[in-house]
Amino acid sequence: MGERIAAAVASSSDGPSLTYLYDGDLDWTGHRYGVASSQWLQQLSIIDSEAEQLRDSLPRATRLLVVADHGMVDSAPESRIDVDERHELRDGVALIGGEARFRHLYCHRGAVDDVAATWAEVLGDRAEVMTRDVAVARGWFGPVSTSVLPRLGDVVVAACGDTAVLSTSDFPYEAKLVGLHGSLTPEEMLIPMLVD
Repeated sequence: MGERIAAAVASSSDGPSLTYLYDGDLDWTGHRYGVASSQWLQQLSIIDSEAEQLRDSLPRATRLLVVADHGMVDSAPESRIDVDERHELRDGVALIGGEARFRHLYCHRGAVDDVAATWAEVLGDRAEVMTRDVAVARGWFGPVSTSVLPRLGDVVVAACGDTAVLSTSDFPYEAKLVGLHGSLTPEEMLIPMLVD
């Protein structure tokens, strides 16, 4: 922590500058133990102390912004859906991408509508399921150039509540995580920013 603070102070003292400092420990702790855990709260306290020490070390004229890159929700075991246990979710799907909270489904030719309908039926109100074209039209990805379109799934699945869509065969590590992110819930998207 001391080395990070010293480097940030040194880089911000030479003329106009923009210095970016990232600490990934809070994110890792949230993934491993969950954002409702004592471990996460303890790590948050450490980050808070680090930000306070940084503020005290910077020249008075320096502006400090403290912001997270995203929020996170804890996904309980009963809120998880494993596509490897629901074989109908594999029908027509060539590749599953994205994260457990926001899946991108890449479909076999001609299967997009069937895949979207099956996933919507199975998941119900636990996720918003739609084709890429509908998601792009809704502005979910902002302006999308034609060169980027193929990178987006043919069907996208945005988890609601604490739902997670896992594949224990494709992404075994994901099943070990408690805290997850990537969907459109307020907890994941509305991030406070402190300016001092």
